[in-house]
Amino acid sequence: MPVLLVLVAIVGLGYEALLIFTPFLAPYRFPIPYAVPLFDIPFALVATGIAYLCLERHRVRKDYQSAAIGISLFVAALLAIGHILTQPDYPFALGVHPGIAPYLFFASYLVAMTGVAVGTHYADRQLPLTDRDRRRIVVGCVGLGIVIALMVRIVSPLLPSLVMSGGRLTPVAVWTAGILNGVVAMWAFWAWRRRLGHTGTQQGFVNLLALAAFVWVLGLVGFLLFPYRYAVSWYLAGVARPFGVGVIFVALLREQVWLYSEARARVKDLEQLHQAGQALMTNLVHDATLQGYGRRLLEAATESDIVDDAVDTTKRLLNADSVALFLTGSGGRLRLAGAVGWRTELADTDAAPESFAGWGLLDYEETLDIEDAALDRRVAGASYLVAQGIRSMIMARLGGQERPVGLLVSCNQAPRRFADEDRRVLTSLAHHFAVALDKVRVHAELRNNLQQLQETQAQLMQADKLKALGTLLSGVAHELNNPLSTIRLSIEIVRRTALMNAAVAKRMEVMEAACLRASRIVRDLLAFARQQPPERRRVNLNQVIQSTLHLQTSQLSLNKIRVVTALASVAEIWADPHQLQQVFLNVFSNAIHAMKTTHRHGVLTVTSEQRGSDVVVEIDDDGPGIPSEHLGRIFDPFFTTKDTGSGTGLGLSLAIGIVEAHGGRMYAENLPGAGARLTVCLPVGEIIEAAAAPAPSSPSTAVARADVLVVEDEEPLRGLVAEVIHALGHHVVEATTGNEALARLRERPYDLVLLDLRLPDVDGQAVWESALALDPQRAGRVVFMTGDIMSAETQGFLDDTARPFLLKPFTMEDVGRVISEVLATPSR
Repeated sequence: MPVLLVLVAIVGLGYEALLIFTPFLAPYRFPIPYAVPLFDIPFALVATGIAYLCLERHRVRKDYQSAAIGISLFVAALLAIGHILTQPDYPFALGVHPGIAPYLFFASYLVAMTGVAVGTHYADRQLPLTDRDRRRIVVGCVGLGIVIALMVRIVSPLLPSLVMSGGRLTPVAVWTAGILNGVVAMWAFWAWRRRLGHTGTQQGFVNLLALAAFVWVLGLVGFLLFPYRYAVSWYLAGVARPFGVGVIFVALLREQVWLYSEARARVKDLEQLHQAGQALMTNLVHDATLQGYGRRLLEAATESDIVDDAVDTTKRLLNADSVALFLTGSGGRLRLAGAVGWRTELADTDAAPESFAGWGLLDYEETLDIEDAALDRRVAGASYLVAQGIRSMIMARLGGQERPVGLLVSCNQAPRRFADEDRRVLTSLAHHFAVALDKVRVHAELRNNLQQLQETQAQLMQADKLKALGTLLSGVAHELNNPLSTIRLSIEIVRRTALMNAAVAKRMEVMEAACLRASRIVRDLLAFARQQPPERRRVNLNQVIQSTLHLQTSQLSLNKIRVVTALASVAEIWADPHQLQQVFLNVFSNAIHAMKTTHRHGVLTVTSEQRGSDVVVEIDDDGPGIPSEHLGRIFDPFFTTKDTGSGTGLGLSLAIGIVEAHGGRMYAENLPGAGARLTVCLPVGEIIEAAAAPAPSSPSTAVARADVLVVEDEEPLRGLVAEVIHALGHHVVEATTGNEALARLRERPYDLVLLDLRLPDVDGQAVWESALALDPQRAGRVVFMTGDIMSAETQGFLDDTARPFLLKPFTMEDVGRVISEVLATPSR
């Protein structure tokens, strides 16, 4: 294009110099018949056809340029026809003033160059028109031509002639035509000069418009320098107009060729896009079978992989200088998820990218393109775009209009008019990436839900284990408490009936202590499984700590952990010592585990002090501490950081439950440097022993000899109970099963019935109900025996009956006291 412009400029300037500096062309004048129709009719026809093409071009581009050139060429064609019809040399122009033709000749030039100037200056401006608007323009031009024809007939007698004798134009005609057309030509060349820095096919079209204007200027200036009709310069001025219109036609053809090549390139790009989309969707998900039970997970690429693929593919397919992908985050705010060729450091400035990206996200069009951001007033965040060096861009939403998930932006550093193919490619890309991101997010959500389901399943399994453990312990308690009762009663009977030396007495004390300890262990296990309210009394907390440390002596020594205690004198608290021992046992066990897994030795520091109405115990270890993300969860049920099989995650949960049931609080914190501290705060509580303690009982009154039925399936225990009752002076009848007990109750009434709640055939509750059916007054003569009052069913039954009971293992004093109380009570 620059070479062609230079060649035309050289030829044109040589022609003008020949006219100015030499008389070479002055003597040559050739009056050719019908010369004007020979030159103006082709111009009128070609100008009309190209005007139609320009209006069709506007149908696609909806721009100011196409409309301006189309309208101006159509009017210029009408003026050319008027120029033909007003020639004084032709018979059909009789009655027309001979000087009117130059007016139409120069007006035709003026209108054509005005269209080129407007089209060059406003090449970037949009001008939406409907088909009706375009039809109105054509009709308006035709109407303008009719008006011009009528005006010529009316005003021609009044107009001064622009032609002197000999066919020479008057000086007024020369100067008027030169000034008007010169101003318009200068406007066209200035607009062209302003756009020289632009790139793309639009600039090529504008260059050819400038060439057409240059050709017209050469022809018109040559004629004005030698203004004679039928001179060489007059003929060349007539030829210049169709030649310039031909240049515009070449510009249209050149643009169509480029569009065709672009269409073929886009088809190829779309094929590549389709293949890339298939590959992307193929790699997004795959199924996997998980161990233990059938489940399906969608294994997809990460969001960062999809974002990188999105910006790279968009840059390649749209020939972009930079691409950015914005995704919606919390609160609907946009964040720059990925970019290529983008100055990401500008995202931290005041001109944040959310300004124009949010504007694009709220637009109702599927795609939004900006040909030149510097000229388009709709653009938000212009300062940010200028800092990025962006002049043109096209944007497409990811997702639907109502809930878009992001925005894909393709940018260029030079103004660019985006074609329909660009919009289709970007829309397709945005759709692919939106689906991919949705798949990834759904996969992540499914994975999180599956993890939560696994944790919940593990918790339910653990809860089922605990429930089964509670049921098991209920049975074990009965089975263990029966032999423990046998042992304890045997020890008491031996003490009372046999002569023992000091060594044997000491052995008996050891056996009794072991029996009591075993009984307490069984009761604690039941409390652990059933979580019953604590049995409280005044407790020295320091003694509980020391006894718990004593139980942990072997573990502390084995793991080379040194214990440092600083136990200040504190007030006794109202608490259950066995449950508090369980609390400190769990805390000490966790501290030992933390220190031995870190450096296989350590120091355990235990301090106590009284702070107001609370007793505060602090347990410090020099282990690794508690990770900050776990600090708020260590008291959650089933939460554990230990290896599988090393812990259940219930220790600290049960511990804090016990502490809070005592009205205290418990919390954990990390120590500076290394280690962790667990603090237990327990209230002293009110002194209520006097109210809680039973009133002193009066000495047992003597009761007459009574008939006692003992119902117990364990033969050793049944025999010992019978022996104790015999020793109290009563007659005893034994029954081994529930059916045997019912048979004896049918035979005759008994003054007292000692009934075990758990029997091999018919349990104690059924025997009780049958006895009531036989004689309701017998309810006041029944005493139950049981080894498990922690069972909700057993506890509920005892509460409903309101009858006294013997809790295994019991003593001889317990048996004697209950029998005396029941027999001393009058029968109802």
